[in-house]
Amino acid sequence: MSSVNVGGHGGTGQPSDTPPPAKPEPANSHGRAKFCGRCGHELKPGARFCGTCGHPVLTPGRGRLPPTSAPPGPGPPQSGLPPRPAHPGTFRLPLIVALAVLLLAGGTGTTLLIRHFLSHPTTNSKTNTAVPGTTLPPSQAPPPTQPASPPTQLDIQGITIGIGAVNTDSTVNNVAAAMGGYFAAINARNYRQAWDLYTPALRAAIPFQPWAAALSTTQETQVAIQDIQHDPNGDIDATVSFQSHQGPQYGPNQGETCTNWSLDYHLFQSSEGSADPSLGPSYLIDKVTEVGAGHAAC
Repeated sequence: MSSVNVGGHGGTGQPSDTPPPAKPEPANSHGRAKFCGRCGHELKPGARFCGTCGHPVLTPGRGRLPPTSAPPGPGPPQSGLPPRPAHPGTFRLPLIVALAVLLLAGGTGTTLLIRHFLSHPTTNSKTNTAVPGTTLPPSQAPPPTQPASPPTQLDIQGITIGIGAVNTDSTVNNVAAAMGGYFAAINARNYRQAWDLYTPALRAAIPFQPWAAALSTTQETQVAIQDIQHDPNGDIDATVSFQSHQGPQYGPNQGETCTNWSLDYHLFQSSEGSADPSLGPSYLIDKVTEVGAGHAAC
């Protein structure tokens, strides 16, 4: 309700229906209004437009404010209504003017900037964009990445090597490479290559010709590394199980064509190392011993 004009000042004592004229913004030392006549925010010295809503600044005696303008200060507006929010269009005009000045000075890059501003005007709508240093709500957070399970087998030169019992050992890939290369050479009947994977001491103890003849019909399958033990000097004892198929005259027992084996291979770390240092050391077979009975017919 409007204020009451009482006797002595020319009134009738009844409420007036006509609101009093709005006062110009309080002036500061530069002759400009100190507070915006529209939104009530404090103006910067010498400002021609309100930095909050873009409303032009009126100097005392040169203009009147709309009746619904909010007065400066923390109190409620005279009209009883909250200050109107700034309309997006009210502050785009000064920005467009500023961008036009930049266009004259900056050329093509500024033109692209103006096009971007006009096609993507700023709004007050809320988005779910994450701010650096903040955490999304549980419903929007990505699920935690599960660590990959270690492999249970490796394919080495066409030989599948089971490593499920030792897949957490740091040398399992190198041990599998040594054993896979050995069995793959036997299956390919490249006996010289398999024999060269023995250390010089073991090659001296096992003559090549009779050894190669005993393997001439052999095929190795179901190879699995069951255990890896590390020696203090860097050598490794690898327990390996596999199945061999051979002619009846070459079985460990006469007439045996299928045999299940369990052998311990003492692996000597090669002084030459791996061809690729990133793969770790390479190994040569230094000694072979049976585990338990060592073998049994399939």
